[in-house]
Amino acid sequence: MKKLVIFLIIVLVIVMLLLVGGGLYVYFTLKSFLISPSSDSANQATSTNQVSGDKNPLLTPSQESTLEKIGIDPSKLPSEITPAMEDCFTAKLGADRVAAIKAGASPSLIDFAKAKSCL
Repeated sequence: MKKLVIFLIIVLVIVMLLLVGGGLYVYFTLKSFLISPSSDSANQATSTNQVSGDKNPLLTPSQESTLEKIGIDPSKLPSEITPAMEDCFTAKLGADRVAAIKAGASPSLIDFAKAKSCL
């Protein structure tokens, strides 16, 4: 009986360590999306945009910066959107989200994953 209790405690400690480690991994992986931008990060984004230049005429500098953080090169995206592409975006993301992105909202990783087939 004593060996069973010790075994269960060891298993619970291992599971707890795995959960904490997984949580830390997710936190540090998604940290840039979880923290709201401050004046320091705005200055850093401005200097980054000045170095990188305008890579896509359809995107605002903040949209380009967000895509670069996700790991997408904005210069490889189309520089014109055809009516067929816009219809595809509307079908995948919804009219409200497409309108928000056109107005300057930054696309998320989920938006890109949903609409990747439209590009």
